[in-house]
Amino acid sequence: MNRIRAQPFIQTRPVMHEEYTRFLDLMRAEAGDYLERTLALMELPWEEFAQLFQTVGEVLALLKEESAGFCWLERRDEVLHLHAIVIKESCRGRGIGTRTLHLLEERNRGAVESIELGVHTSNVGARQLYRRLGYERVHFMEELNFEILRKPLVE
Repeated sequence: MNRIRAQPFIQTRPVMHEEYTRFLDLMRAEAGDYLERTLALMELPWEEFAQLFQTVGEVLALLKEESAGFCWLERRDEVLHLHAIVIKESCRGRGIGTRTLHLLEERNRGAVESIELGVHTSNVGARQLYRRLGYERVHFMEELNFEILRKPLVE
């Protein structure tokens, strides 16, 4: 008997060239002042950051019925680093972030040892989500109020 697989709750696809600017604008709007402060401390102009966004790692569009946001990731040896996961405000609270993280874990289990990400201490909802999903703090950047969290994918 053939079983029909249910559509995944969230789908991903590589970002198309014409979408980069829209997703950069979304990140700038959603990341608030801390993105600007971080870039200033790193002495990284916005234009250079935008270039990195398009050339380092991979950016995936997150799709439910519509574009719900994006995630930007980069493999660093045995670690999958999640530079950003940004969900449109109108799409939050639907489990999209949770499902995206589960999907990244499923796709990368056996290929990397862990997933790591950074989160600003003011982003209480995201910090709670990451901790609930098993991410633990491995580093704190006091000058940025930024935590680096990691979840092992191997036993």
